[in-house]
Amino acid sequence: PVPAKVTAQGVNLSNQIKKIELREIREPKAVYYIGEVPITNGETIDFTITVQPQGGERRTVTFRQEFVTD
Repeated sequence: PVPAKVTAQGVNLSNQIKKIELREIREPKAVYYIGEVPITNGETIDFTITVQPQGGERRTVTFRQEFVTD
């Protein structure tokens, strides 16, 4: 497993920024970065996640997710 510097942020359709604190979880064969973000029913968030593995190049991933709650 390779540790990395990982940052995450979300922006909803009203342009409200949702900063996401990530925590690192290490296991013998993997490293995970997990965060939580508050949502409301029907909210759509554009996520931007940036990852820079130790000794590697920085990469950015973006995606949009609509949330439906019960």
